[in-house]
Amino acid sequence: MRPLHNALRDVVDPVFAKELAGCATDATGGEAEGVLPSSWQETTSRRVLTLLAAVERVDGGVHTKSRLNTDRAQDSSSAVLVERFRARLEAALQLSARGKAAGVRWPEAAQSVLPVGTALEHDPLENNPLGDDSQSPKIAVWATVLAWCALEAMGLQENPQDPEIAAAQLFDSLRLREPLAQSFAACGLTGDEHWRAAARLRASFAHSSRPAAPYTWIRDPDAAWLIGVHEHEGVTYVVKEHLERLMWWMALRDLLDLAAAAHVDSNRLLAIIDGIELVLRAVQEGGYRVHAMEEAAGIDVFSEIPNPRRLLPG
Repeated sequence: MRPLHNALRDVVDPVFAKELAGCATDATGGEAEGVLPSSWQETTSRRVLTLLAAVERVDGGVHTKSRLNTDRAQDSSSAVLVERFRARLEAALQLSARGKAAGVRWPEAAQSVLPVGTALEHDPLENNPLGDDSQSPKIAVWATVLAWCALEAMGLQENPQDPEIAAAQLFDSLRLREPLAQSFAACGLTGDEHWRAAARLRASFAHSSRPAAPYTWIRDPDAAWLIGVHEHEGVTYVVKEHLERLMWWMALRDLLDLAAAAHVDSNRLLAIIDGIELVLRAVQEGGYRVHAMEEAAGIDVFSEIPNPRRLLPG
């Protein structure tokens, strides 16, 4: 596994993450509608290709393949996957500006895990090894975005028809948790935060079919740990901050799809954001009891909502 893990670390590179954070910030420190630097084209292509080739070499003896050769040739050639990787990063760089144009005000929990801002009251990065404390929250976020894009490419290579489940299976079978956590730690995430970031990454693929159904997550021991499921005086609770971060992170795929469009559907964007806030409000009103999460299970965050702002009183 070592060559594969090293190739993954080369993609989820703290220096890359720092450059992305810079692309997302203009000269005055504000939000910029950034694009990938031209110097990235050759470097990222080479590193992603190396990673995908490493997966191919070890995957045959680890994971059962379900793709057809024709599907692979048509949908998951290396060139297509590299272009998809770059397109996802371009969309991530556009996300903050897209949200601003739609009048979105991202909450702190969203900013702590999504590439949409730096206005954090509590910086999760301590002793940032890259030497830029003002950018440290964004560097950690961009490292996780790089990892998400890499894992998506791996899933598409494995099974173009069901890439999310394939990516989650590869995460486990190829033992990616530790090298990813190490990469996130290299960006300054301390304590358990680098492990939580890795667990969020897995959850976004393992639970992609129901990305905003927190009650279903507690049946997955890894996700239950991630959102802090615990018992107190006979009642089972979740931890507010951990649940909020996972809820926002689970929206990444849909947000990137929206950001990549030539014309952003502002109503759709607002519907996603309001839906997440609605679920979180329902859980909050239930005292963060697991039972309250069950009551919120009927809220379909990513459905089409004609008038999203009507969901929330006030």
